Amino acid sequence: MHERSREAHELFDAFVLPPGVLGYLDWSSGVTRLDCSRAEYAKLKDWAKAPSPDDERSVELAEVTVHEMHHFLQISLFGYLYRFAFTLELLISESLPSQLARLADLPTRVRNEELLRNILADFDREQPDGVSVRSIVESLTYLVQKREEYGYDTGRYIAHLRRARPLPEYMSAFLYAHGVFGAVEHTVRLFPVLAQLSLCSHSPPEALAILCQAVAAGEISTRTYLPELIAFCRERDPDYRGFSWEFPDALGQPFPDHPVYGAVRAAVQGDSQWHAPFSKYLLVPDKSFFESMHTLCMTPTLLNAEPDAAADGYREWFMAVPASERERSEEEKREKFLGALYVAGATQRMIGNVSTAPRFARRTA
Repeated sequence: MHERSREAHELFDAFVLPPGVLGYLDWSSGVTRLDCSRAEYAKLKDWAKAPSPDDERSVELAEVTVHEMHHFLQISLFGYLYRFAFTLELLISESLPSQLARLADLPTRVRNEELLRNILADFDREQPDGVSVRSIVESLTYLVQKREEYGYDTGRYIAHLRRARPLPEYMSAFLYAHGVFGAVEHTVRLFPVLAQLSLCSHSPPEALAILCQAVAAGEISTRTYLPELIAFCRERDPDYRGFSWEFPDALGQPFPDHPVYGAVRAAVQGDSQWHAPFSKYLLVPDKSFFESMHTLCMTPTLLNAEPDAAADGYREWFMAVPASERERSEEEKREKFLGALYVAGATQRMIGNVSTAPRFARRTA
C-alpha cells in the first residue's frame, strides 16, 4: 500500500510501533500490526512448518502472532467480546467524516462518549477477587500462547509465571481459578474452556466465579462434556447470552456483522465443516483450528514499511490479507483496508482522550 498523499502519510504514522511493542490487534477495526518486514513474514510462514527454537526472532514473532490471532478468534466467536468490539467500531466510525481526512483534523472525542466510557470501564472493572474481563481474556490467551512450551503441566506453568512475572492481567484470572479449584493439577485443562464460556456471558467475571465454584464443588470436571458445560451455563448463569451469533438476539439488540470479525462469525455459524473444530477449540484451544481459520479468514495484518522507490519521502506498506479477499482488485483491497486502518488510527486518537482506555498492545516481558 503506497502512501503518496499527506493524509495517507500521516495516517500510517499512527502505526509506527514504539520500542518494546512487537505487535497488537486493534480491537475496533480488526487489523493486526506486526513488527516484521515482508521478508520476515514469508520466512515466518516457512518456519512454522518446521519450528526451530534456535531462531529466536521467529519464535518471538510466532508468539505474538499466535497471541493476537487468538484475540481475533475470541472477539469473533464469544458474545461479550464481539459486542464490545462491534460497539467500539460503531462509536468510532459514526464520529468520522465520510471522506478520508488528516488524523490531526479528526474529532478528539466520539459523539457518544458516555457509552464509550461505560464499555471501557466494564472491560477493566475488577471484582473483589481481582478478576476483570481483561484479565480473563489475557490470562486465557497467555496460557494458550505458552501451552506448546509447558503442555498440560500446571506446576510447570505456575513456576513459569513466578519466574517470568508477566503483567498481572496475564495471570491473575488463571491463578484465581487455580485457587478456587483447590490448587489441582488439572487447572491448565479446565481454565481455557471455562474462561471462554464466561466470555459468552453479559458478566464474564461473575460467570467465571460460578464455573470455578462448580469445579470446587465437584459439579464440573475434566470428564464433563461440552454440551453439559453449555447447559450448565444456561441454567446457572442468569447473564449467559451465548456465542457471537446468539448474543444479539439474547440481548434483544440485533446488529449487523462487523466488517472484519463478521467473516469468522458467519463461517463458524453457517458452515458445518467448522462445527467440530470449533467444539475442539473451546475445549482445547490449539493451533489446528487457528491454522484453519488463519487460512480461511485471518485478520488483515499490517507489516513494516519500506521507502517508496517511486515517491521520494513516502513509504510503501505491506499488508497480509485474508484469503477470502485475495480475489479483489488491488484498488478494491486498498479501499477496504485503508478504511480499516483509518478506523484503527482514529481509535488511537479518540480513545486516548478517555482515561480508561484499554491497553491493546502486547509488550515484551
